[in-house]
Amino acid sequence: MKTYNIMRPWYKKWWGILIIALAIFVLALVLSFSWAVYKRVQEIRNDQFVNMQQDYLENLAPGYSPRLGTDTPALRIVEFSDFQCPFCAQSAPIMKQVVEYYSGLIQYVYRHMPIDELHPDAWNASLASTCADEQNSFWTYHDEIFANQDNLAKDNLFAIAQNMSLDMDQFKSCFDSEKYAYQVRRDMNDGAELDIEGTPTFFVNGEMLSGVLSLDQWKVILDAFLLSE
Repeated sequence: MKTYNIMRPWYKKWWGILIIALAIFVLALVLSFSWAVYKRVQEIRNDQFVNMQQDYLENLAPGYSPRLGTDTPALRIVEFSDFQCPFCAQSAPIMKQVVEYYSGLIQYVYRHMPIDELHPDAWNASLASTCADEQNSFWTYHDEIFANQDNLAKDNLFAIAQNMSLDMDQFKSCFDSEKYAYQVRRDMNDGAELDIEGTPTFFVNGEMLSGVLSLDQWKVILDAFLLSE
């Protein structure tokens, strides 16, 4: 009677099993390395996104811009405004109420967006306000400009400063030399890059809102932002 030697498949032989084990080990190393690389790439992308977001928010509120509220806000509202815009005048007292209502939680930043085509005196008003800011009187001057919005000729801008007991030699020198015109121009350029088409335009932690909002509308919006933080 004949007998036959049945050949075992290679993968059942000791060297085949060793090859398979080595292959599994190498595959595990490759997968582990690939996963580590993927995670690191995602971390870098997330870090880059966070940095870009932080840069965007910081650029929205340059250090020279006047502001009200806390220095460590949960929310920052940046307004692009025009001193000759009637809607901005309506919004101005509301924003003071918003800052007071959310005391300790928000910061409100004012930026200039004079629209020369519609408001020929707005540029001078912005320029004058920067000179008042030089004497730590921006917000009082801001309120007086809006209260006298129907007459923002140069003489009246000076009269407002005079009535506020500002140093007039310093104020006039600042205004005539356009000392802080670069600030107004940067605000305008930033506004153009942000596709701002009208005033007032607001950015709440970077999110754009346009038009006059009532205190109650602001409460709904800001409460939603605060809940999402």
